[in-house]
Amino acid sequence: VKTKRNEAVTDKQRLPIDYGCEGIQPGHLDFLRQHIGPMASELRPQIPITYRRISLLGLESDERVTIDLGLRTSGDADDVVARTLGHLAVIEVKQWPYCVRTPIMRAVRGAGHRIMSMSKYIVSLALMRPELCRNRLQAAIRKLERI
Repeated sequence: VKTKRNEAVTDKQRLPIDYGCEGIQPGHLDFLRQHIGPMASELRPQIPITYRRISLLGLESDERVTIDLGLRTSGDADDVVARTLGHLAVIEVKQWPYCVRTPIMRAVRGAGHRIMSMSKYIVSLALMRPELCRNRLQAAIRKLERI
């Protein structure tokens, strides 16, 4: 459960979940109720997102990098079509303070890529459920579709 206190601080509460576990189990529901209250009972899985992840840690800089490959989204409803973004890699750089001169930032920019903010979950929802409001994501979606 992620809670943003402000632009710079996000609190995260985690619950270990066994590999391969799908859906919300009774123990998960207790954890969710503890952190978000009664609305936890209304939560339902929406869109499974699968990917392979490579994690890197800067030895000489204060940054962590994750590279997600083979992204695939799928939905349970008949009107939701699976989308595969297997040709793309999502590179997330977490660092403090922000610095464009680290090796990964130079490599990304040197390869001609622009840095943009996105959420795999939100973009997946927008791609798979066109009835949802997508205005804020339109630029990111157009860029993904051009790649």
